[in-house]
Amino acid sequence: HQGRLLGLNRAELQAVGVPLLAGLLVLWGTVHLFSLADRKNSPRLFALESTLILLGGLGAAFAGCSWTLARLP
Repeated sequence: HQGRLLGLNRAELQAVGVPLLAGLLVLWGTVHLFSLADRKNSPRLFALESTLILLGGLGAAFAGCSWTLARLP
């Protein structure tokens, strides 16, 4: 596998891809719910919360991918 993402087989790609897509959908839903509550009342707070949630979600996705890739045979 030479440590490359493109060298993964189908099962390994599913082990990495499915949780990543599920996490991104949860992240999108969270930002959407915040937009319903805070966008009109305080747009600056909404922008800050959205940015922090996005960065946290991306960090979690990258951490999960690296953890999974480190444990795949």
